[in-house]
Amino acid sequence: MFALPFAGRKEKVVAILDIGSGSVGYCLAQVQRNAPPKILASERLNLPFEERTSEQTQSAVLALLGEACEKTLEVHARMYAQKIVPVISSSYAILRAPWVRSEFAGAQVEYETDQRITGETMDELAREALANETELNHQALFEAGVVSVGLNGYATKKPIEKSAHTVSVTALISECEPDFRTKVTESLQRSFPSAKPNLRSSTRALLSSLQESGVPPRDRVVIDVESEATNCVVMRDGVVAENFLVPEGTRTILNRISTGMPEETLSLMRMMSRGTCNSPACDKMNESLARAEPELVKIFGDALGRLVSVRRLPNELVLIAEPELSQWFSVFFSRIDFCQFTTTTRPFTPTILNSEGIRGFADTDTAGAIDAGLALAVNLVNTEEQST
Repeated sequence: MFALPFAGRKEKVVAILDIGSGSVGYCLAQVQRNAPPKILASERLNLPFEERTSEQTQSAVLALLGEACEKTLEVHARMYAQKIVPVISSSYAILRAPWVRSEFAGAQVEYETDQRITGETMDELAREALANETELNHQALFEAGVVSVGLNGYATKKPIEKSAHTVSVTALISECEPDFRTKVTESLQRSFPSAKPNLRSSTRALLSSLQESGVPPRDRVVIDVESEATNCVVMRDGVVAENFLVPEGTRTILNRISTGMPEETLSLMRMMSRGTCNSPACDKMNESLARAEPELVKIFGDALGRLVSVRRLPNELVLIAEPELSQWFSVFFSRIDFCQFTTTTRPFTPTILNSEGIRGFADTDTAGAIDAGLALAVNLVNTEEQST
């Protein structure tokens, strides 16, 4: 009898695609029991910075997705032929704005005396939370699930079989345009026919990573800057309280400050972040930034202002952005202009989520560093695969 080359192995190999508004990152990861996932290959493919209609952008991103899938398959084929890895067992697509829109909805029940919490209790509250969400198109929903539970006002990860007189749940609900969702699913099925396709929102990936990290503070604002928009999440006591989208992203900001080609602007911003930009072009860039900042402050200030009418924002801010722009964004959100929105009436205190901040999410010894977006995606996939 011949031994199968992968018999007895406990690890699984998964394909992960992180689909942004102007890029697609891919990652081939090996999920291992009781150990961080091992990154076998990763790369982010980017669209050129140019004006496109929404239809053209969608078509270009889907083409980029196909290319990313092909690159993932090429790497896997080489490793499989050498009997290094088994077949790909699952594929995941993490959808970012504007392809997905996420909202949070809540539901609560109060009893006269303490009651034992059952699975039926949680299911009923989850259905009620879903019914309470009226902003989204329920025909386009692709993701819904409880992300936090409170018993007597205190968050708990394991409510079943505990007793409480007040039970509250917060559910994450996401919608995606059906045609786009279908095309993404078909791309995964075509590329990885033996792997189950799974679609998740980037908000779910971000939330999962922040909640599992357990790193204080538990109150913070998360700013995730994409190509076409910025996703903002407010966490209070480790639970998502608000979520909103600002229609301003990397490409639109570069258009505001660009004095030439966007790629040249990114190069100048990279040098400025390193403190090595001393040419006349850099002086011109600083002038452009100074002219653009008031309008950007107004755009983000208007969005933040809609939230503080209910409750002021935490001072701690987690920033996810292109490496070339992250340092500038950090300084931007530290401006005194935003003091009026924080609990202490002092500026935000930004922390840039970069390769150092995501160390421990994955073992990258075999493939080098992965960007923050892919790291969050890998962490979510690892959590889900560990439970199956």
